[in-house]
Amino acid sequence: MYQAVEVKTHKKWVIVCSWILVAVLIAGGFTTRFKIAFVFAALLALTLISKKTVMVTERGLESFMEMRITSQQELWKWEEIDALTHEKLSQFPGKVQMYFTKDVRTRRVFFEEKDAREILKLAKKKNSKVRVYDGTQYMENYKKQQQMKQQKGKKKK
Repeated sequence: MYQAVEVKTHKKWVIVCSWILVAVLIAGGFTTRFKIAFVFAALLALTLISKKTVMVTERGLESFMEMRITSQQELWKWEEIDALTHEKLSQFPGKVQMYFTKDVRTRRVFFEEKDAREILKLAKKKNSKVRVYDGTQYMENYKKQQQMKQQKGKKKK
């Protein structure tokens, strides 16, 4: 099992302000004729207390959404995954961005570098038809092509 890494965490002030907004919406529901404010307060509060976990397992890509009142699980089996793209990004050292593609849907998830290598092996083992793309190599080639086009454009002038 390989658990995804959260790279976008909310800052503390965002969470505090969100809870203040929940309180304002509840107060607005009591003091105004707009009772829909209660619904928005409940939805925002559920969002704040929910926890999302994404993992790659022997079964495939699994997502778990845990809330106080319910939980939800989504499984993309290895047989259903068409493509897997991996890319190292300079703004997240030690992490690898991976895109899992199933039909027309794509999920972006970050993993530790060592886990990403193992996930690529597991993907090939579980689904020999999965197409694996190296996004880092693609971006390097793309940048080189763009530089060459710019140099050719300067020579023509």
